[in-house]
Amino acid sequence: MWGPYPALVEGPTEGAVQGVAFKVDSQRVATRLAKYETDAYVEHDCIIRFESGETLLGWTFKWRGRADDPILREGSFNLREWQSARR
Repeated sequence: MWGPYPALVEGPTEGAVQGVAFKVDSQRVATRLAKYETDAYVEHDCIIRFESGETLLGWTFKWRGRADDPILREGSFNLREWQSARR
């Protein structure tokens, strides 16, 4: 975690991360999303495997620094809780 936000860090190539996929359907949206993520993250390709078994190539934002960066801490992120707290 980087503050209240999840930070995807370098790990085993075959490692898996559970999350949510968002279809970016325009360059404008992609640019806004990258700006929102700040320069603390770098775009990185990934394989998205849906619960249905379907897979596709996608992109994620990976922590730009090292996995042992002292600014990061262990933790978990719950999207519903985060959304509820922001209301």
